[in-house]
Amino acid sequence: MLDVHPPHEAAHSWRDFFIHIATITVGLLIAISLEQSVEAIHHRHQRFELERDLRVEARKNLHLIDLDDKFYEDKTARLNALRQYVDDLSERRNRKLPPPPQAPPDLGSPIFSFPITSVWSTAKESTYTALLPREEAAMFEEVYFENDRMRIFADLYFNAIARQRRFAARFKKQYDPKAPLIVGADAASLAGMNLEELKQYSGLISDAIDGLQE
Repeated sequence: MLDVHPPHEAAHSWRDFFIHIATITVGLLIAISLEQSVEAIHHRHQRFELERDLRVEARKNLHLIDLDDKFYEDKTARLNALRQYVDDLSERRNRKLPPPPQAPPDLGSPIFSFPITSVWSTAKESTYTALLPREEAAMFEEVYFENDRMRIFADLYFNAIARQRRFAARFKKQYDPKAPLIVGADAASLAGMNLEELKQYSGLISDAIDGLQE
């Protein structure tokens, strides 16, 4: 903060008085301008830092999104194959035929990478997003809104998979409680299900598929 010191000599005329006032006014204007310039430079530096950090976070998220796309494709294919197997098994059992020759597919590991939001979340909490141009801030807002939606639907998927797992576990002769969250129903589990239970299990698989396709 800059201080403006007026002359110590007293004004002896109106002219001196107005010169005195003008001097103070000009000094204050200069001080305010300098302070605003320094603040503007500081805000500009903060904006550049924020944009740089957001770009770094975006690049990381692009890599994670590629991994998640592969996750969705892999799990959708495996779940569709499992549902097809369960439906075929149900149809064959209804017609008194032997089970399908192929084994039910393994659903694989539950590895899923949620997008990173730390930079954006911190910027919003500290109101640094106000430093960004309006259109740029709106763009980032939309991107991170979609990230939040992804988390919501991923939770729906994992909850559906958990229900599927618990249902299949009721029919397993030997169930390991430490097994991974996503497990395929083995032949022993399916063999213990009646027609109505196979139908319920097929519906649970469909719920998991819907969670992936939202």
